[in-house]
Amino acid sequence: MRDANARKVRFVKAKLEQAGDHYHADVELTGEDGARFTGGADGPATDQDLLRTGALAAAAAAERASSIAGARVEVQEIAVVREFGADIVLVSVRAAARNETWQLYGVSRVRGDLAAAAALAVLNATNRVLDLA
Repeated sequence: MRDANARKVRFVKAKLEQAGDHYHADVELTGEDGARFTGGADGPATDQDLLRTGALAAAAAAERASSIAGARVEVQEIAVVREFGADIVLVSVRAAARNETWQLYGVSRVRGDLAAAAALAVLNATNRVLDLA
């Protein structure tokens, strides 16, 4: 029997670098077998684009980590809100796999690193549909 807390894919890290007027984000995931899945994205160096760049990198990594051939993830909207005394990232994504499309929503608490929180929100949204959980 599979451990209820076990995951097929785990978040390892998100790295964000600023080069002039652009951000570059890399997200790394690992599978149960130790396989590494990475995704990268570039975006303008603004606060809102910092979130989006981290989310886009996570979407690319999730597509690679999915056991479903041809799985696609499109980040639609992302925002940070302050609720219940905490900063929370909310993301809306569209995922497509197996000739179906889903509108999904993810959430993650910000714990200092906005790019990591954005990446975790994308994974929260997509983990079951893309067979990552």
